[in-house]
Amino acid sequence: ISTGSEVGPTASLIVTRRKGKEVMVDSDTPKKKKLQKQIDAQVTRELEEQQEKESMRMNEQIARDVEVARIHAEEELQGMIDSLDKSNETIAKYLQEY
Repeated sequence: ISTGSEVGPTASLIVTRRKGKEVMVDSDTPKKKKLQKQIDAQVTRELEEQQEKESMRMNEQIARDVEVARIHAEEELQGMIDSLDKSNETIAKYLQEY
């Protein structure tokens, strides 16, 4: 059942039909475009902020990982030094006996 008034799809102009007469009506498409640009800008800002936070989090994690690796390497080197010191003490002890 038709009510007699039909609205066409949103475009630069909207054509409204009333009892066979066409009336040109200015559309609010420029307002929609402006609103969409504002929404896009806001979403872009939010994504950039989120990306910056993620980047900072990753950099902090990398710094922690580097520190852990440094500590492990230091401990391993200290173990090697201690082992060499014991070997040197053993060699020195044997040399004193001869």
